[in-house]
Amino acid sequence: MLVARLVHPANMVLTDRAAAMSSFEVMLSKHREIARGDRLAIAEWIAQRQLAGGHNLVAARLYLETALRYRSLGNLAAAAGATFGRRGVAAVSRLLLRLRGTSHLEDAFGVPVARPAWLDGYRQVR
Repeated sequence: MLVARLVHPANMVLTDRAAAMSSFEVMLSKHREIARGDRLAIAEWIAQRQLAGGHNLVAARLYLETALRYRSLGNLAAAAGATFGRRGVAAVSRLLLRLRGTSHLEDAFGVPVARPAWLDGYRQVR
């Protein structure tokens, strides 16, 4: 099986976040009931993609909304960091690692991320 992903400025995650969230939920619901943690992970990922696309203030707002919706202090810190772009998020990630021993921020910023267990079924054994 061959899988490819194309990222471009019109990417649905960047242009229609609500539709992207809904699409992820539909995909997950085919395999199991969607949990709060799933929705949190998707919201964090969408905010991270905004940041990677150079939309720092949009990412900051999404991290803030996620922090409030899911009562997540880590996302409150990410919102503050995102206003300063990737460097700000990288600094917040290092701070989270020091304070709590883990960070949920994207590994593109030098922090390894735990992959959700449900992805194991899609990994090809070599």
